[in-house]
Amino acid sequence: MPKAQVDALRAMLANRPQVGEDLEARRQGFEAMAARFPLPPGVVPKPMAIPARPPVPATLFTPAGNHDGHRLILYIHGGAFVVGSSRTHAALTARLALAAGCPVLSLDQRLAPENPFPAALDDCVAAIRWAMEHLAEPRHLALAGDSSGGNLAAATLLRLKAEGGPLPGAAALISPYLDLTHSGASIRKRAHRDPFIDTAKMDYTAALYLGGNAATTDPLASPLFGDLSGLPPLFVQVGEDEVLYDDAARMVARARAAGVDAALDAWADMIHVFPWFAGMIDEGAEAIRRMGAWLRLKTG
Repeated sequence: MPKAQVDALRAMLANRPQVGEDLEARRQGFEAMAARFPLPPGVVPKPMAIPARPPVPATLFTPAGNHDGHRLILYIHGGAFVVGSSRTHAALTARLALAAGCPVLSLDQRLAPENPFPAALDDCVAAIRWAMEHLAEPRHLALAGDSSGGNLAAATLLRLKAEGGPLPGAAALISPYLDLTHSGASIRKRAHRDPFIDTAKMDYTAALYLGGNAATTDPLASPLFGDLSGLPPLFVQVGEDEVLYDDAARMVARARAAGVDAALDAWADMIHVFPWFAGMIDEGAEAIRRMGAWLRLKTG
């Protein structure tokens, strides 16, 4: 990656709103930062609402022209459970639709603290059940998410399995935040290398999400501690400089030990959710292309 790309990215992150500031200002700041990344050409976005109680807003990103109409990716955005939307992740999900050659349905799950655990998880479970019934057969549907969205994606798999419902054909997680106890050594050892996450505020963020409704060790809050046996193939993408590296690495190790087809796609010098910055760094765009190719293979 050219040094100029790194410098520009770190300068942008240095000025972002931090956890603990006014929440509405933080949400607006995240939306403004995301607006720097326009949609790539060749993708058509369509707002929609998934019928559930309550309905789940979403945006369907469809590649223009020829694409695989029988496959679908359901995407869950990140943002520490308290910020983010299908708008903030539009550039990433549109690029993923192009890379995977199929539509991506990006959710606007409810945010904490207004809607604490398990509201967002309920939205994700309702959405994937509806998608598997109305949009794609389970084996042709993939579940994906980044950071806290990766947490929700993994927790959705665990709940679907526990409730005896069908599982999607594959799942892809980008820099997943899987352990709300924050026991990973990389949180301490790599804090100085990852400018995206303020590790001093991670306990605060987790408390906002849980709202006193679950322990940090609950597998539906921290999927790293769940029974991973029987899950579909997993693709876990992570930067080697990020504080959540150990969440990703431990998830893949535990999944493999449980007999799951799990791949760790680790990128040197990369930070948290680096594919989100595909408009700024070459590795971000290449990582999305690599994930798209894997999803084509597993859900075709």
